[in-house]
Amino acid sequence: MTNKTSAAKARHSVAEVGARLKPCPSQSLPTRAAGVHGAFALRMTEDNEMSDNGVPLDRDPDYIEYVERCYWQRELASSCVGLAVLLFLLCAASASATTYYVSSSTGSDANAGTSSATPWQTIAHVNGQTFLPGDSIFFKRGDVWNESLAPGSSGSAGSPITFDAYGTGAAPNLTGYYAVPTTAWVLVTGNAWKAAVPATFTTINFCLFGSLWGQKVAAASSNLVAPGNFYLANGFVYVFSTGNPANFYGGAIVPMALSNVPVINITGKSWLTFQHFLLNWFDQYGVFVQGASDHLAFANMEADSMIPQGTQPLGFYFNESGPGPGDIKIYNDEVRENDYGWGQANDRNLLGRFNTQTFSLARLARTQNYFLRLYDSSSPPRYSRYSAALHVDYPL
Repeated sequence: MTNKTSAAKARHSVAEVGARLKPCPSQSLPTRAAGVHGAFALRMTEDNEMSDNGVPLDRDPDYIEYVERCYWQRELASSCVGLAVLLFLLCAASASATTYYVSSSTGSDANAGTSSATPWQTIAHVNGQTFLPGDSIFFKRGDVWNESLAPGSSGSAGSPITFDAYGTGAAPNLTGYYAVPTTAWVLVTGNAWKAAVPATFTTINFCLFGSLWGQKVAAASSNLVAPGNFYLANGFVYVFSTGNPANFYGGAIVPMALSNVPVINITGKSWLTFQHFLLNWFDQYGVFVQGASDHLAFANMEADSMIPQGTQPLGFYFNESGPGPGDIKIYNDEVRENDYGWGQANDRNLLGRFNTQTFSLARLARTQNYFLRLYDSSSPPRYSRYSAALHVDYPL
């Protein structure tokens, strides 16, 4: 190749040569077999440069070969840019909303959790995840968890994180109710018996013996001196019994799993939606909202304590830091001052009936109690079996 040809190539970068290529109107984009020269006309603007062979550069075979290489380098670069854009779009799509599934009966925390065929199993696993705005976490209907749900992520305006149900049957049940299997009891000594409980048990304040509540005692077998005595130690519940407890008490023995913890605990999180859950057998709160939480929605839920813990068990407890939330919705509720008189035919002590909107109630003090019962849209409406106490303690 001549020096002139080399000099010309040195002056024309890949980008410059690409700019000098003009597609022929009558032909399609070139293929490598066709060659650049057959599909493009090369426009030269620098004084009709000539090679040492005495021919214009656009007719010199060496220079034409160089132009071809430049063209395909440019096409390759363009393809890489297109591929990068495609990969970016795919990544953006993968970052969009995802639906996760949870089943205590068929799931495993080793699963991907992204289909009903490969659900996660435990709520503890759900609590450990970071979710994105728009994500949905579905819990299988008919399944039961002795765990508390504590979301660790917030949604965003227009893209809340949703906790809901899938499948058919009863609503997902988050509960403290755990009946010890009748075959689990082991004699310790004398009238002291023990049975292993799930690892999620950290405290037991209440234990049901058939239809009667037991009495918690200090953790020593010598303190088990009367029917109904119990305590928790080292992963076992210990009870008093004359003979096997499964026979002695004539009914299930139920140490309550959720002691001193809310069933759904929302701390400083916003843009969350919860619906189609049954929360029961707890000794503290069904739903506890605290910190700077806001933009929350609760619908089609039942929160029933069923444990005789004085005034403590509350279905919905909102105890936020100032200045307090501005957007918390509880749908399909009838709210009263007292826990009686439910039904649309009675207006005594009624504070309001609310369908699909945020409700506002008169407030006379910093701390105030309301009672709520859910109802549906049938005619006449059917009410939930139990009412839930709503304890409000916002800064004034």
